[in-house]
Amino acid sequence: MRRRGTITATRSRVIAAGVAVLCVIEAPFAAAQVSEGTKPTCRPRSIVVVPVATPSRNAAEFEHALGSALARHGCFRTVDVVDFLEAGMGEGQARLETARDAADAGTREFLSMRLAEARALLAEAVAAYTDGFAYLSYEGPFVDALMTLGACEAALSNPGAAVEAFRLARTLKPDVAPDEYSALPEVARAFQQAGAEAGGGAFGALIVDSRPQGVEALLDGRRFLGVTPLDVPDVPAGPHLVVLRRPGYVRRTVRVDVPAGGTAAVSGDEGALDEARRKPLYDMAMRKLAEAGEATAIEDVKALFLADLALVVRVDESARGMSARATLWDLATMQRVFEGSEPREGVVSVLGAGAAEALANAALAVVEERAEVRESGAATYRARASGGIWSRWWFWTAVGAVVLGGVTATVLLTRPKEKAPGLPRDGNGAVIIRF
Repeated sequence: MRRRGTITATRSRVIAAGVAVLCVIEAPFAAAQVSEGTKPTCRPRSIVVVPVATPSRNAAEFEHALGSALARHGCFRTVDVVDFLEAGMGEGQARLETARDAADAGTREFLSMRLAEARALLAEAVAAYTDGFAYLSYEGPFVDALMTLGACEAALSNPGAAVEAFRLARTLKPDVAPDEYSALPEVARAFQQAGAEAGGGAFGALIVDSRPQGVEALLDGRRFLGVTPLDVPDVPAGPHLVVLRRPGYVRRTVRVDVPAGGTAAVSGDEGALDEARRKPLYDMAMRKLAEAGEATAIEDVKALFLADLALVVRVDESARGMSARATLWDLATMQRVFEGSEPREGVVSVLGAGAAEALANAALAVVEERAEVRESGAATYRARASGGIWSRWWFWTAVGAVVLGGVTATVLLTRPKEKAPGLPRDGNGAVIIRF
């Protein structure tokens, strides 16, 4: 029985070995199918842009362009430093919740033709949406509240207030239509008047100052105006919302009305930003990054932002022009995986969007080449460009079957034969029993 158990175990090991051989042989083909078939699904990785030292206006504009270039890559999610340092954006999100609740209640009252109650609720919603506009990812709910408020004011014979609401709604969504909210003729008249007062293609100037300076300014949440202090000469006439943002500070929204051929300004207390909760941690990490070097400070960057990748950017300005140097760190392994500069040779007068795009593409190409953005997180086998019989699935399946069959047959045929044990017998057939 011991020898039979040994043979059975040996046979099991041989079969397992044969299956393993077959799997190993078929593995290249399976991996090649992943590479040759549909495009592999990437696992999105978070990346944070970290500027070294306090940037100038030109440097801040280049870093904004670099962040926009990174955001266009689907396999990477850019960390919004302003969002992160505000630690939850509690006040801004609370204002949006207030706006949504008031807008829903006001819309119900308007549909029930309780206009006085609807106007109060909708006015509260518009004020809350204005305060929290910097945190709003989609302007649709705000436009709905403005249009419903305008319709309510027109129905209450307040055409001036209706026109004011409609003008801002048209700024945020130029193709908005009044008949989606009300069929009353007074609503249509107020909306037409708002269009007539839109400026007819006229422009005005906008001056933006802030405390501190070096703050990003965005017009209506879409157009990047630049970094304060600003004097923008080509702003469409009419009402606008100016969003002020800077890492380490709580963002702010200011409403302005730019006159045709005139100038509007954001200054004084309107442009003053409060410090964010995590600003001390951010300042400490940035100071260490500037003074102690990247290799020493990258641990602090990882602990602060909890990102997968960190792109450290240094912009140098001199009388000859500007240049930018960037290093990409893999925060999982704490390794520097890319180091490059733009322009590669010499300097230019200003670093524009093209330079930012080139630097972003070069950095992310290194990560993609290392196959670190696949869904499995592991490297993917790349099949040979040239075909052949060895690239066919049936070829490797046949080879695996032959190898498995050959190994199994060899073991079975070379197994030693055994004689079955028996009892001793004499020639007469008698059984001898010994004591």
